[in-house]
Amino acid sequence: MASLTVERESRYRFADGVEPMFEAARETWQEAAAAGEGMGSRVTRDTDGEPNGALYVFGEAGARDLLGEFRSGTTPLEPLVDRVNDDLADGEPRSVFVLRPAEGGYVVVYIAFRADGVLARTVRDTYF
Repeated sequence: MASLTVERESRYRFADGVEPMFEAARETWQEAAAAGEGMGSRVTRDTDGEPNGALYVFGEAGARDLLGEFRSGTTPLEPLVDRVNDDLADGEPRSVFVLRPAEGGYVVVYIAFRADGVLARTVRDTYF
């Protein structure tokens, strides 16, 4: 029998057809698309200027269902979460939100640095 140890809890939530998509995600996608990039990222900040999340946007090319791939694990989210965990090394649980806007075209992966922080609660209250 194998044993495991939980190093850090991360909560994952998925939503399709999100409307309206929040401004930072729209802007990040517009900047990436204008630069001809298939993905973009930024660190978001709270009203005091403190970092509160890592935002990634990925273009969906052709008939690809990137939201479904993230949900099933075909395309793993762990490298993105691991990057945040390595950068912060604070032991805090994370909330990971994977959202596709109603108009499609891209998928957002938003990692809230604190699973029970204001950012995570706001995203949950808005989209779930």
